[in-house]
Amino acid sequence: MKKADMCGGVTRRIDSKAPKQIKSTDMVLFSADSALQPSVGESLDDCANGRIDYISGYAAKLEGGCFLILDARNRFGREEFAKAFVTADIFPSLVKMTDEAQLAAHNGIHSFTHGLPMNFGGSVRIDYADGEQIAYSANQSPVFGVRFGIGLYELFSDYMGKERVKLPDVRQITAVSLYSESSFDTVSLDLIPDTDGGYVINKRYKFEEPKVFRYSDKVPDTVIESVRSKVAESYMLIWDRFPKGGLQPIKKTLTLVFADGSRFCVENDRALPLLFSSAFQELESILTTKY
Repeated sequence: MKKADMCGGVTRRIDSKAPKQIKSTDMVLFSADSALQPSVGESLDDCANGRIDYISGYAAKLEGGCFLILDARNRFGREEFAKAFVTADIFPSLVKMTDEAQLAAHNGIHSFTHGLPMNFGGSVRIDYADGEQIAYSANQSPVFGVRFGIGLYELFSDYMGKERVKLPDVRQITAVSLYSESSFDTVSLDLIPDTDGGYVINKRYKFEEPKVFRYSDKVPDTVIESVRSKVAESYMLIWDRFPKGGLQPIKKTLTLVFADGSRFCVENDRALPLLFSSAFQELESILTTKY
């Protein structure tokens, strides 16, 4: 084992080409999280009444609005979590805050101390439409000051109350298809209405030819309700608005059918927030569980 990889060892990476000043003002992605630790002249008690000492804010500019995630907490167990797809544009305020805090001065510097607990430090990633980027991280200490962190908390809290973008009603989802394809097999899971008014899941597993296995299971109505809930809480109906994020070892395609006959289809190749990274697997689990 390398010394840097041992507990207490430090792995450090510096991108010497990362710009320390950003010219663009067209921000399209903001993702920042950090522990909050007062420096000279600062006090947690003076900011937000000491309510938080950790903040995570995520904002993505998508077609039709901005998708936001806020996670704020403190060491005493208080936690505030919210997510929303709003019509208002949060990015002009984020551009101003980023510039005033001179976050680009840390651009390209990444430091990782092995053995430290989670949420002890933080990370920043900010993307601009012209390709410029601010990215830096450190898990051993806060990556921005208390005042910037409290400003983020107050800004995101305000925008969580803005008008929401209207999305299709998940209660109108009547059928679901989840298709998975890898170099070894393909799996089709289809949740469809049964002739008696209930639901049935048709499962098809294809391995090396001619190994094809088909099953049909009648399931309770709670299954479609679980699917609808997962679609809603994971904001799956806006996933196609996120930029593509590269190929996956297992290609998955989700198709939702609504009562009016319309369809929504999305693949697992989108650059989604980490919060939704397991949503496809969770949906697959709902459709493969024995009832």
